[in-house]
Amino acid sequence: MGERPIFEDVIMQEIAGKNAAIHAYDGIIWKIRSGYLALVFGGWAILLKSLAEGSIEKENIFIVVVSMFLVNLGMSFGGWFIDCNYVRRKFRVILALNKLVQSVKENADNLDMVSHDLLSVAGDNATMPYKIDGYTEATRVGKTVFF
Repeated sequence: MGERPIFEDVIMQEIAGKNAAIHAYDGIIWKIRSGYLALVFGGWAILLKSLAEGSIEKENIFIVVVSMFLVNLGMSFGGWFIDCNYVRRKFRVILALNKLVQSVKENADNLDMVSHDLLSVAGDNATMPYKIDGYTEATRVGKTVFF
C-alpha cells in the first residue's frame, strides 16, 4: 500500500470540512427559523388567550395588539437579516466545494494544480460569490417564514 501525498490528504480534509460546514449552516438556519416561528406564534397565542379570558382591559386592547404587531415586525426584520447572513455563508461554502471538486476532477493526475484558494474558509469570505442554483429558493423560503 502506497502512501497518499500530503496535499491529497489536505484536499480530502477540506472537502469533508466544507460538507460539515454546509450541514452546520443548515442546522443554524433551521434553528433560527423554527425559533422565530415558536416565539411569534407563542406570543400571539398568549395574547389571544389573554383577550379571550378578558384579562386585558378593553381600552388597552388596541395598544396591546399594535405593540405586539410592532414587536413582531422588529423580530421579523431581525430574524430575516440574520437568516440571510447564514444563507449567504452556506452558499459560499457550497460554491467553494463545487469548485474544489471540479478542480480535483480536472487535475486528478496532478493535484498540485488545484488552486490553493479553494482550500480556504469560504463562509466568512465576504468577497466570495454566493448566488448559485438553490440560493434563490433558500431566500424565498426565508422570506416566507419571516414575512
